[in-house]
Amino acid sequence: GGCSISGRLIAELEIPLRHILRASPHLLFSYRRVPFHPIPSSSSYTLTLLRSMSSKKDTITSVVHEDHEEIGEYYDKFVAAKGNPEEQQKWANKLTWEFARHAVGEELVVYPAMESLLGPKGKDLTHHDRKEHLEAKEMLYKLDGMKAEDPQYETLFKKLKEHLDHHHSDEETKDLPRLEEALGAEESKKLAIKFERYKKIAPTHPHPGMPDDGGLFQTAAALALAPIDKIRDWFETFPDKE
Repeated sequence: GGCSISGRLIAELEIPLRHILRASPHLLFSYRRVPFHPIPSSSSYTLTLLRSMSSKKDTITSVVHEDHEEIGEYYDKFVAAKGNPEEQQKWANKLTWEFARHAVGEELVVYPAMESLLGPKGKDLTHHDRKEHLEAKEMLYKLDGMKAEDPQYETLFKKLKEHLDHHHSDEETKDLPRLEEALGAEESKKLAIKFERYKKIAPTHPHPGMPDDGGLFQTAAALALAPIDKIRDWFETFPDKE
């Protein structure tokens, strides 16, 4: 219910806020190479995206697939850095950052489109997808409270990757083909732009207690949590090459 969700969100915010408040004030102004993106105006952002998208990368399928590929790449980098916990932590942080934004983008843009256009089948598919997102967020939330050198970290991270592989496969073979057929080329391009735009305002850490139904409450929660997550990111480590 609403009360339990609110309580969960408060609990999720307590730890990062405590870390931020304890941090030395001068750290807030220190340089950190993090994947920060200002939120541009709607019109200028749309134009930028339209100019940058090639004919091969202008559908909702292509932008979602690209995110899936990046998440897989970050996991591979994590595995390749075995024996170097500091480097592994950077890639784990990057994967968390990418998935958190990607999941909210899907929940606010892609899944509502499926529910609107695909009827009862769309609702069945998104119910399954949201459940799998929640499971991934729960695992990432546990990882968020650990360090890469912890004995169970790598095992849980591998479990997360296997879970995401299954989820991404379902989306690309079951969900998106149906959605593309219902959308058509032009509407697919518009949805891709909207998806990328919403990722800009999304939280960058997992919040299992946040609403995930794509409605007003989730949008409001995303807008409230994103600035706090971005402050947290100032104190995280990320790969030097973005």
